[in-house]
Amino acid sequence: MYAQHLDSQPHYSSDIELIHLWVQRKNPDIQRSCWLAANEFRLFAGKPLAQVTPGDIRAFAICLKRRKLPSQSCKQKLSAVKSLLTYGSKTGMLPKVPWQAGSTHRQKMRSHLAKFLSSPVGFGCSWSLCVGLFFTLGLMTPPLLGQVSLTQGSLVKKDGEQLKSIHSSDRKKEVVTVNSSVKTGSPLYLDRTKAFLHTIAVAEGTNSPNGYRTQYTGTQFSSFRDHPRQVKCSRSYGKKLCSDAAGRYQFLSPTWDRFAKKLGIRDFTPANQNRVALELIREKGALQDVKAGRFEVAATKVTPVWPSLRRFGNGSLEKSMPKLKQVYQDRLESSQLSFGD
Repeated sequence: MYAQHLDSQPHYSSDIELIHLWVQRKNPDIQRSCWLAANEFRLFAGKPLAQVTPGDIRAFAICLKRRKLPSQSCKQKLSAVKSLLTYGSKTGMLPKVPWQAGSTHRQKMRSHLAKFLSSPVGFGCSWSLCVGLFFTLGLMTPPLLGQVSLTQGSLVKKDGEQLKSIHSSDRKKEVVTVNSSVKTGSPLYLDRTKAFLHTIAVAEGTNSPNGYRTQYTGTQFSSFRDHPRQVKCSRSYGKKLCSDAAGRYQFLSPTWDRFAKKLGIRDFTPANQNRVALELIREKGALQDVKAGRFEVAATKVTPVWPSLRRFGNGSLEKSMPKLKQVYQDRLESSQLSFGD
């Protein structure tokens, strides 16, 4: 999903150079583990290290815990990532490390607040605020309790039923279920969804009977019990590229883990691969466009997730679009075929 295009990012080579320089400064005994941790995080983030945010680091930590790694191993990997970003910041190859800017601002705010509260004016304001708050709560509590006791019996049941009905209606509108057994009588948006996912598979090179079992480099894995998590390598344009991307939509294992946790998924079956792909499309704000048949708009939104959509245009989505639309239209017109063929 990402691996074949990571090297095409503008700052990719400088990130590799930075990691090399940083690893060389480490003790030889831990250089290999540092190298692996840094590249694992780089692949997980899916963007130049200069654009990494605290959220990326937190998501990486969650992913490590999801994989049930030993606590010490998780700490070592996170420590290595922070060490790398700190080194990059000190050498000027990266901007200021993301967690320092926020902490410095918070420290300044705490300092100003402490000085204000310790002053006579601040102490007087805080004391007055507390007295006023207790007084207000004392006046309002009895009426509120009375109103709750009077209305609880008559309203709770009615409102509960109404709220349940609303939630049920919303879920029917929002949840998209790709059911391969439905061939006729389906809402049009389901056919459009199938056609859109089919187009992604064509771009990824996984539009085959074994597409759901396909790994990076085209090899096949045998069990759907979990993401195979096997790193495969190949050479492209003289460069060695490695990835553990797998499945019809070529999910990297960190991406799969993030959505598996979110959706409560326990295996890597074709149905769950479809669910995660749709959730990725939803996350990019493109699912409503897919349902409405706005193919070009939806494809543009999800291209950062599936850069392979550009491959028919030699890296240009604009040039690739006519071919993609033709694939989409052909699939839409043959919607009687079973999903995943």
